Amino acid sequence: MVIVGGSLAGAFAAATACGPRRSVTVLERDVLPPTGSAPRSCVPQGRQPHVFRHRGLLAVEQLLPGFGAEMLGAGAVALDTGDLAWLGELGWNPGGSRQFEVLSASRLLFEHLVLRRVRATAGVEVRDRIRVGSVRRGGPGGPPWLVDLNDGSIEEADLVIDASGRASRLPLWLTAAGVSPARTSEVDARVGYATREYAVRSDHVKPTGIVLQQTPQTLAGCR
Repeated sequence: MVIVGGSLAGAFAAATACGPRRSVTVLERDVLPPTGSAPRSCVPQGRQPHVFRHRGLLAVEQLLPGFGAEMLGAGAVALDTGDLAWLGELGWNPGGSRQFEVLSASRLLFEHLVLRRVRATAGVEVRDRIRVGSVRRGGPGGPPWLVDLNDGSIEEADLVIDASGRASRLPLWLTAAGVSPARTSEVDARVGYATREYAVRSDHVKPTGIVLQQTPQTLAGCR
């Protein structure tokens, strides 16, 4: 099996697909830093703080048992959502009651720890600085798929998973293979994000964090 793209989608696909007598090769065109502190050119939001929500962490634990403990050991900060100040359509929540634990860390750290676990999995190989030129059908009696790489080599695969993101060339590969592209639909949620740093005295901060929820009024302003 070959997975095109070594970011989180590709890494989780590898963690899902690996197993006894299975060989999984992950191909990433970018340089994957050896630690969780170096930024990646294709992940501009990597260094900003992220909050990894409770249900998502449970899903990661199913694939990579003990991952939450690894995150905490690497410097992630545990937060109780009941300690956060939430501003929604009906105003500020009263707060104070214990809710769900979430973890705060940079995406760089999160991605690094996921890839470290995936790399350590038997049967999985992660290769960076590899650009996929094309994916084409194999010949009679050979592997179903051939993956042409920019260094002139060819990867054979019984299954190819495209996890290369929004720059995916899958439509071109499907057309060249004589396969009609799947019909797609798009829903614009009109939601973006930005990061801004504030310097506040510690004795002036009461809640652990502030969450500004979407409301019909704020969404109307995004149109």
